[in-house]
Amino acid sequence: MPFGALKTLRDHRYEGHFYEGGVSVGYQWLIGKRWNLETSIGGGYARYSYDKYDGHDKCADCLKSRDKNYWGGVTKATISFIYFLR
Repeated sequence: MPFGALKTLRDHRYEGHFYEGGVSVGYQWLIGKRWNLETSIGGGYARYSYDKYDGHDKCADCLKSRDKNYWGGVTKATISFIYFLR
């Protein structure tokens, strides 16, 4: 785990939820007898909420609660060339 994350997990417990989803759209053009060109673009959304506890006990004190919404903007952009074998 980068940036010292394991050190934080040693002394604290986290409980929470993470949800995410995304949508993408695309289009395909015929550019030859066996060739197509396809493009697509997609975006995403994530939401997380968690509580940070002092120690690993179920009775530990809650140090902080956090809720965050994240709109990822463009998370996918593709250009594909397609060749049909038959």
